[in-house]
Amino acid sequence: MRKFFGLKSLLAISAVAILAIIVFFATGKEVKEYTTFAVKQGPLDIKVLEGGEVQALESQEVKSRVRGYPGTKILSIVEEGIYITEEDVKNKKVLVELDSSGIIEKLTTSQISFKGTQATYTEALKGLDIQINKSQSEIYASELEKKFARLEMEKYLGTVVTETVLDLISTDDEIIAPTQTEVPEDIPAPKIIDPKEYQGDAPPAPVAPIEEPEPLTIEDLRLGHPDIIFSEFVEKELLGNGGANQELSKLISAFKLAGEDLEKAKNDRDGKQKLYDKKFITEQEMKSYNIAVERNEASEDASEKALQIFIDYEFPKQAEKLMSDFIQARRKLQRTEQLALSQIAQAKAKMASAQARYKIEQKRISDYEEQVEFCVMVAERAGLVVYGGDDRYWNEEPIKEGATIRERQAIITIPDMTTMAVKVNIHESDIKKVTVGLRARIRMDAFPDQKLEGEVTKVAVLPNAENRWMNPDLKVYETTIRIDGVYEWLKPGMSAEAEILIKRLDETLYIPLQSVVPRGKELVCFVIENGVPVPRTIEPGDITIEYITVLSGLKKGEQVLIRPPEGSRKDDTEEDSEESFESDIEEGSDSTSEERSEVVTDENSTPKAEEESNSPPETPPAPKQTDSRDVTGTSEKIEV
Repeated sequence: MRKFFGLKSLLAISAVAILAIIVFFATGKEVKEYTTFAVKQGPLDIKVLEGGEVQALESQEVKSRVRGYPGTKILSIVEEGIYITEEDVKNKKVLVELDSSGIIEKLTTSQISFKGTQATYTEALKGLDIQINKSQSEIYASELEKKFARLEMEKYLGTVVTETVLDLISTDDEIIAPTQTEVPEDIPAPKIIDPKEYQGDAPPAPVAPIEEPEPLTIEDLRLGHPDIIFSEFVEKELLGNGGANQELSKLISAFKLAGEDLEKAKNDRDGKQKLYDKKFITEQEMKSYNIAVERNEASEDASEKALQIFIDYEFPKQAEKLMSDFIQARRKLQRTEQLALSQIAQAKAKMASAQARYKIEQKRISDYEEQVEFCVMVAERAGLVVYGGDDRYWNEEPIKEGATIRERQAIITIPDMTTMAVKVNIHESDIKKVTVGLRARIRMDAFPDQKLEGEVTKVAVLPNAENRWMNPDLKVYETTIRIDGVYEWLKPGMSAEAEILIKRLDETLYIPLQSVVPRGKELVCFVIENGVPVPRTIEPGDITIEYITVLSGLKKGEQVLIRPPEGSRKDDTEEDSEESFESDIEEGSDSTSEERSEVVTDENSTPKAEEESNSPPETPPAPKQTDSRDVTGTSEKIEV
C-alpha cells in the first residue's frame, strides 16, 4: 500500500512540474516556487525539554566538622565506589580519618593551663567562705561594743536619760557625709570574652564608667551632734538608779551634813560665848569653838562647790563621754557592716572571674576533645561511596589522602539508591509552566532505549546562582524530577534528558511558527488560494519552538506558506514587528513561548498524516502537503 501511494505521489509531482513548464513556455510569465504546509488538526503534547543530571533525593553527606584555617589533612579515606553494607554500619566502619595532631597538642596545653585555673577557682571559693565568716565575726564584735556602750550610758545616766539622749542623736548619726557613695551588696563580675566564641567584627561595647563622688571638705568630715545640755538632767527622778544619781546623792548628803555641822558648831559657839562673857571659860577654849565654826563653814562651802562642780562639769563630761563612746561604737558597727559588704563583693567578683575563666577553659578542653572525635568519621547508613559534594569550590583540590579539607566541606556522599531523581535547570521563560505534580518522561544518555517515568517534586523559588558570574543574564531555576521505580544500573551523575508534560491539547489546529508574521497588532499567515498566497489574520493559541496553535482563521488541510514572501511585514520595522509578534502571541496563549518547549504529535495521528502527505493533489497546481513532523514543506511554482 505504501509503495502504491509513493508511486501516486511521484506521478503527481511529475504532473505538477510538467504543467508548470507548459504554463511558463505558453504564457511567458514567471513562475515562483513556494514551500507550503498543510494545516493539521490533532492532539498535541506541550512539553518542556531539558537536560540534567541524575542525583539521589536522599543521601548522607560526611562533612568535616573540624575547625581551623586553612583546614585539616586527610590521613585515610575509603576507596570511592565501594558499597557500604548494613554490617559496616553496625560495626562503625571508619570512612575518613583526619589529622588530629595539632588539636591534640592544643588539648594538652589547655589541660595544663586548666590545672592552674582550677586551683585559682578553688582558692576563690574558699576565700569567699573565709571572708563571709570573718565579716560575721567582726560585725558581731562591733554589735557587742555598741551594746556595751549603751549599757554604760544606762548604768551612769539611767534608762530615762539614756533613751532621751539616744532619741536626740539617732537622726544625726551618719558615717561621714551624705554624699558618700553607697557600696552595693553584689558587684557583678566582669565578663570575660573567649576569643574563640567571639566572632563579631566590632569589639565589645566598653563598660560605662562609674561616676566619681564629689570631693570632701574638712567641714564634711566633721561630726555633727545636737547641743545637749546635760546639766538639765541632774534630777534624781530623771537619773533613776544610775551611777550619776548615786554620786549626786552623796554630794547632796555631804552638803546637808556640812550645813548641820555648821549649825551645831554655831550653837555651841553661841552658848560658850555667854559662858566666856561671864568668865566661866578661858579665852583659849572660846577660840577653839570659833575655829570649829570656821572649819564647818569651810566644809559646807566645799560640799556646796563639789555639788555644783558635779552638776556643771563632772556630770556633763561623763555623759558626753558615754554618749561619744556609744556613737563611736555604733559608727564602728556601720563601718564594719559596709566594709564587710565591700570585702564580700570583692571576694564574689574574684570568685566569679575565676569561675568564668574556669568554665571557658573547661569548655575549650571539651571542644578540643570533641574536635579530636570529629577527626574520625564512621559509616551511618548503607550506600555507595561518592567523593565530595555539591559545595566544592573551584580552587579546592580533589578529595584524596593528603588533601586539605576545610570546615563544613563535604568529603563523602552516600546516596540512597532507592530514591533517585533528575535535576534540570528550567529557563525563566518556561518556569511559569512547570509546577509540582507534572509527569515527565526521562531518557538516559547512556541507556537511550530505557524509557523512565517521573514526577516533578520541587521547583526552586530563586534562580540558580552557580553560573551567574559567567552569564548574568541567564536565569534558570533548579527543578527536581523524581524517578519512578528502582533500577540497579542507575548511578548518580548520569546525564539524562527530561520531557515535562505541561498539558495535552485535543484536536487543535497548528501550523509552523515561522509561517506567522505580525502586521500591526495582528498576526497573519499566507494561505494559498487559487494558486496565489493571500494574507489571513489568525487568532493564536499555545506556541512551541516549532508550531503555533490556531484558535480561529484557518481550516484543516489549508496550505500555508512556511516562509512568508519578502516584504510581507508592513507598518512596522523589523524590530518592532518582532516585539509585536511576541506580545501578540503572549496575549493569545496561556503560557509563554520559548525555544525550550517542544510539541509532539500523538502517535495515533502519524499514519493519517503520512497518508495525507502521500496522497496526490486533486487539482493542479495545488501545492503538496507536508508531514506534521517535517516543517520544511514542499515546493510549488505559482504564476505571478
